[in-house]
Amino acid sequence: MPTRSFSITAIRPEDLLLVRLEFVDVEVGVPGELGGGAQARLIAHFQPQHVAEQAFLEGPPPEAVLSPGELSSRMAGASRLVFRIPAGERIPLTLPDVLESLKRLPLVVPAVAGYEPSGGCFLPSALLRLILGQPAPPKIDKPASNETAIEAPYRLFLSPDAQGSWDHAAKAVSHTGRVELWHTRLGSRRASKDPRLRAVWTPDFQQTVQAKADDPFRMSLQPRDRNQIVQSTSNYHLEGFSPKPVQTERLMLTTLGAWIDVHGEWQTIVGVPLSLEEWRHVATMGRDHYVRVVEAGYLFPFGHRASLVTITERKFVRPNAEFPGFVAYNLKREFIIVREPSRNYDTRDLPFLNVEILTRVTPNLVNPKDNVVPGAFWPQFHADGVTRDFEFRLAAIDPGRSPCRIHVASDLCRQAR
Repeated sequence: MPTRSFSITAIRPEDLLLVRLEFVDVEVGVPGELGGGAQARLIAHFQPQHVAEQAFLEGPPPEAVLSPGELSSRMAGASRLVFRIPAGERIPLTLPDVLESLKRLPLVVPAVAGYEPSGGCFLPSALLRLILGQPAPPKIDKPASNETAIEAPYRLFLSPDAQGSWDHAAKAVSHTGRVELWHTRLGSRRASKDPRLRAVWTPDFQQTVQAKADDPFRMSLQPRDRNQIVQSTSNYHLEGFSPKPVQTERLMLTTLGAWIDVHGEWQTIVGVPLSLEEWRHVATMGRDHYVRVVEAGYLFPFGHRASLVTITERKFVRPNAEFPGFVAYNLKREFIIVREPSRNYDTRDLPFLNVEILTRVTPNLVNPKDNVVPGAFWPQFHADGVTRDFEFRLAAIDPGRSPCRIHVASDLCRQAR
């Protein structure tokens, strides 16, 4: 049978469904019915699924917010789900039948999302692949036009593995006169129901971890964050590091934007240029509500492990006295948590046997960025109208005065990351 490629834009006003359906190399035989084949694909193109909004420092003191309509924002590009239409598959060319087919057709995903590493062996992965004759794992690359790519959040492209599935209503669903917003929800054909969602690409990807920068403006995720999320979930070429997908509580696509609730945790490894420990992202209809990024680091000069926590949270704020009401802005705050309160030392390393950090959590910091030396910054906070260096309280045991403790207010408390 002859094959054809064409696209149809489906609009259903009742439940705000808007999707462009692209059919690639499908068999056209029986009128009103399409057939599958070796290269047949069905691509569902969605409206942009996320809007990155300008965030403001929560303080204290709180940063002055702009009036509604003056905030900077960036809209993500279109997202797509790509499905393979196997030989022998027949799809009636009606909207309900095509939507039903999306629930059963296998997904086409980027190579890094569908990669299954060999496990359960004590041998190094490269040596194991050589013994088994397996190819090297795929590298991080921009998804091809015939591969699934969901840009949500902005400039971060997600994809499940090939066992991922999507569930949705084929027809508009109403309850007591109200119609649901059409949505499709990510699931999995695995027994665990884990879709193994990974961040497979970002235009901010680079091999080294870049400095912190608000580019093009302050938002919930910085280019540095997006780069580390992609590498932590999809980079199989970091020696000694195994990327892990994020836990997915919810990922739904709609015409008005994605509903996202994902959480990832990773262990930092000495020698691996990644500091990301945790990423939590909650968004509704493409608008961020809660984003948490945690990076591992050390406190200078004694080397205690610590984490820099960055939280962006939507809260109601009144822009100014003249404005008649409140607006839900994204407010951002950063602080340090001490992970290793106490450290012991050999007398040849330091004149102290033990140094304990008595301060476990700092107040909100004043917009920390890399400075002084690459990968480090001085923790500063705002108090009494003045920006000050934050002083950690320390207790040190001097071998010459043991077991007495010496309490020190440290001026050298920057966190190397």
